Amino acid sequence: MQVSLGFSLECVTLPIENILLSRRIPDGLADSKKFKQIRSSIEEIGLIEPLSITKEIPQTSNHMLLDGHIRSVVLRDLGVTEVPCLIAKDDEAYTYNN
Repeated sequence: MQVSLGFSLECVTLPIENILLSRRIPDGLADSKKFKQIRSSIEEIGLIEPLSITKEIPQTSNHMLLDGHIRSVVLRDLGVTEVPCLIAKDDEAYTYNN
């Protein structure tokens, strides 16, 4: 049995403005311990795990964010304009853990 990969193996760099959040960011996120830990980590050593996104939305240059919402908010807050991403091959095949 052959298992197909859910994401492309190649990491691509995209403008952060073209990555749309797929869920609402909770109020007070920036004050949470988790947000502060992720921000500190990104500031100290950089982004370790690329954002996970859908394929390009037809007739736009946008993608929906599948995983990495807090990282995305931190990166925007830090003024980062381009981010490394892994593109899902099949949107329905990927679910992230909450």
